[in-house]
Amino acid sequence: MGVLNTLSPSVVSGGPIIPGEVVQVIPVAAGSTIKAAQANIAANIQGTIGVTLGQSPVATGGPMVVATAGPAFVLLETVPLLVLANGETLFVSATQPGRATNVAPVNARSIGVIHDKTMYALKGGVVCDLQIGTGGSASAGSFDMLFSGTFSFGVD
Repeated sequence: MGVLNTLSPSVVSGGPIIPGEVVQVIPVAAGSTIKAAQANIAANIQGTIGVTLGQSPVATGGPMVVATAGPAFVLLETVPLLVLANGETLFVSATQPGRATNVAPVNARSIGVIHDKTMYALKGGVVCDLQIGTGGSASAGSFDMLFSGTFSFGVD
């Protein structure tokens, strides 16, 4: 999948993060903050964006793996229901935090392309070939370059 790095985020913002959520990782001096990404404003999609992997929700105190490349199950907007096609580009949603969409918002940040859309009707998500690049400020870009691939987060 890529490079595996272990960090110790100091905060999981906005409640437990569930597998398949699109998240923003914000590096700070004492660790990192992880929160559901949302393209409603540019600041919410700067820096490292990834998709959480695993089997169960993670709150402060649990380990978290975040992927930025390779195949991953990604949760999508469900209201309204999306019309999907394999091969379409996915973007961070502007309307539903932690979700992706195939409709580019004003503050578009792509995360990859749909590989298999069949799980959308049953599970609200798709298998996506993640291709998340760097974005945002110079410091955020250098964080992306250091930690590209798959991240393993021990949440404090």
